[in-house]
Amino acid sequence: MFRLNNVRHFLKSKIRFSGGKQHPKWVVKDKEKYNIFTYDNSYYGENFRYNNFILHLRSYKYYIDYIIENIYRTLKNCATFFFNPIKNIILKHNPDIRYQLVALMAFFGTTSAITCYHNNIYQNIIDVTNMLELGVVDDMKENNFFDTQSELQNKNIED
Repeated sequence: MFRLNNVRHFLKSKIRFSGGKQHPKWVVKDKEKYNIFTYDNSYYGENFRYNNFILHLRSYKYYIDYIIENIYRTLKNCATFFFNPIKNIILKHNPDIRYQLVALMAFFGTTSAITCYHNNIYQNIIDVTNMLELGVVDDMKENNFFDTQSELQNKNIED
């Protein structure tokens, strides 16, 4: 009886003649498939999803996070440094919400008027350049630049 249990135990065991776990498996478990903690004995060589280059790039993650966090803090502090005095001036001169809305609408109206003025200047410049280009095209038409060879022959025959 004791021997039978040993045989069953041997047949049920995962470690057999192949040497066991140190060799790559044919199948990777679902819970190990998509994370960095997949065992390296599942692959020949390096992990094909997380190779050494990817792991090297991932090692920079903490430095990149630190740099981005500091950039964010710097921009936030600069914005508050420039925005708080303007906010204090607005709240000092316009304490009520109605006055603040009127000031906001005046700001939007002024900026849109300035934008329209400058856009009209640039649009006039574009219109002038388009007119010059159309004039050049008309001159080219008068000199038969766009005519085909057969049209030129017909004009020569008519003349």
